[in-house]
Amino acid sequence: MRSRAVQVFVVIVLVGGLASGVAPAIGLSLYAFWVGLFVTALVVAVGVASKSAAGSSFFPTSGGFLCDDCKYNDARYCSRPERPNARRCPDHKSR
Repeated sequence: MRSRAVQVFVVIVLVGGLASGVAPAIGLSLYAFWVGLFVTALVVAVGVASKSAAGSSFFPTSGGFLCDDCKYNDARYCSRPERPNARRCPDHKSR
């Protein structure tokens, strides 16, 4: 999940680098432009990371058990010992 946040951060910084020529034209110093760009990229990347973690199948989103809405919530398909009360599961797939 964190790799997605790193990708978002890098893309924002690269696009900002391409747009850095605009900073003097709008009255910003390059220093202020880059500091603002890095802060913005960091905030967006952290938001992406937290949203990814909250919506991932590894953590329950509703505070309940993951098995309740899992595609594999059946003894024939899931042999994990924590089933049917799993709160974390790397194999979880939503129905």
